[in-house]
Amino acid sequence: MGLYLGFTLAPVVALLLTASPITWCAVSIFHARSEERLFETLNIAFTSIFTWATRHLINLLEGSVVSSSALIRPFLILCIYAISISAGAQTLANSSFETPALAAGTYVGTPAGASWTFSGSAGISNGSNAFTSGSPEIPDGKQVAFLQNIGSMQQALTLSSGAVLVFNATQRVNFGTNQTLQVLVNGVPQTFSQGSPSGLVSTTSVVPPKNNYGSYAVKLTSVTTTGVYTVKIAGTNVTGDATAFVDTASISLPSAHWYGLSDTGLISKRWRSDYPASTTTPQYGPCIFTANCYTFATSFATSNWTHSSNYVAGSSYWQLSWNDEPSFLVNGQTLCSSGPPNQTLPIVSPGTAGGAFSIDAATSTSDPAIGNFNVASIIFSSLGGTHASNGCIPYLGLGADYRHGNTKPIAVIDSAGNYRPHVKFHETVFDTDPNSVSAVRLVITTDGWADKIPRMLQVDVGAHNFGPESNGNLLWNWQTTNSFYYPGANVSLWDASVINSTCGLSIPSVSFANTYLGSGKSPTSIQSYDIDLYALLFCVASHGGWVGNTIVSTPNQRLPDPLVITHIEWALEIQDNPAVPAPGTWIAMWNPSIQ
Repeated sequence: MGLYLGFTLAPVVALLLTASPITWCAVSIFHARSEERLFETLNIAFTSIFTWATRHLINLLEGSVVSSSALIRPFLILCIYAISISAGAQTLANSSFETPALAAGTYVGTPAGASWTFSGSAGISNGSNAFTSGSPEIPDGKQVAFLQNIGSMQQALTLSSGAVLVFNATQRVNFGTNQTLQVLVNGVPQTFSQGSPSGLVSTTSVVPPKNNYGSYAVKLTSVTTTGVYTVKIAGTNVTGDATAFVDTASISLPSAHWYGLSDTGLISKRWRSDYPASTTTPQYGPCIFTANCYTFATSFATSNWTHSSNYVAGSSYWQLSWNDEPSFLVNGQTLCSSGPPNQTLPIVSPGTAGGAFSIDAATSTSDPAIGNFNVASIIFSSLGGTHASNGCIPYLGLGADYRHGNTKPIAVIDSAGNYRPHVKFHETVFDTDPNSVSAVRLVITTDGWADKIPRMLQVDVGAHNFGPESNGNLLWNWQTTNSFYYPGANVSLWDASVINSTCGLSIPSVSFANTYLGSGKSPTSIQSYDIDLYALLFCVASHGGWVGNTIVSTPNQRLPDPLVITHIEWALEIQDNPAVPAPGTWIAMWNPSIQ
């Protein structure tokens, strides 16, 4: 990467270019005051730079992240770092298989113009045809690749040592047998290092799950020096009609990380309920654990499905959770819900009883302690009546999911230290009732485990009227195949204070005593987070996470290497209480990023 020339294009934009011939560029937009990255893309075509930049700067203005008066000051910086590439780009082209664009209900074998070279029974499929009928929602866009029997797809591109391939894959569910997949570099199978309680499990092939996409990360160890390599994903099952679907394939390099939030900074303000579309009859799959295998209703009075006004199917979006426990049947009744799991009740407007959610623009004038950022608010106000008397426990969250709306992995982590991402954000308790029983949570889900069961970490970063969580573990079934939570997870529950004392980290906790509104919008009510994700997950795995209830000094779980973070969520859980007239809590989060 060379930097030879810098000049100011406008008071709001700085453009940095290399003097050597270039084909591709890496681009970032920064907030000039905080120096926090708002947008990032890698290996964008040089001729598309200004289209990309203009679109995101317009999004900034439409989202009211900056006022028009701010444009006369150097408030934002657009940085373009040029990369000289003589033979091929350093990322996979057409990673979500949207080219060529197919008509609804169609698929095509060995398509031309797809950037991939398909061989055998392989090609691209739309999401609504005989191949994909009944399959889980496509992670990104409206098309996927299919690999049937020994069908394969490959690309040649420039790579360097430390390269990691990440992709999503699932089985065809309406016909045939299970497919097995391999990743090859110049014809050599690469080894997946999967996590397990007894240590890493090495394998050169993986069997994707049914009814949900599994996320896979594999080190391309055959890449030892910088050069052009051919990366292939291939099916290996020669019997039956074995077919797997593959989507969102990407490659990260130590010098160019292809992971993070699709909507860093909440700029687009685009979000959606859990399920792909409105339905009152969700589908259910098998439990992954024998214990806690519940029965859910087969139909519901309402769907409660909703979305932001700018949501379009196939676009990137934030994932909204709204689940009321118990959402399963109790004595044959649904005590707390009118709609299906994780869409149990309707989203209401702020100030109305129930669960409310919004993303609104703050400004340095109205909220100087926050500044010019879009702020996500999660609010619950007591519904009273039977909802309270039944002891319902509302859970509301806003998340990004690699398999549902986030166009790239949330993060990739490896033991060698090439990939050590941090999650950064700001959070506060905006307001709360003194009698509310509430917990503010950060939720992280990982994939790449030998038993195909995701590992979820829930960290309480604030609690009110109940004690801190210990490192308890929960085997959690979530049978609703429509939901991004499917099939559940092996969950580890920690309080931030316990993590800090155990792991030597410094994760702050939001205050329920010094709230944002109660303090007169004081900066002291706001917590800023910068969490080393490797240090956090390695420590949890080494101290009883996902295994037992006792802190131990030797590792119990060996993390996958690389490990892929598939989901991150900011959440509020609160107990509705008939003894309190109007218990409620309002939390706010802004400027999230993975760096």
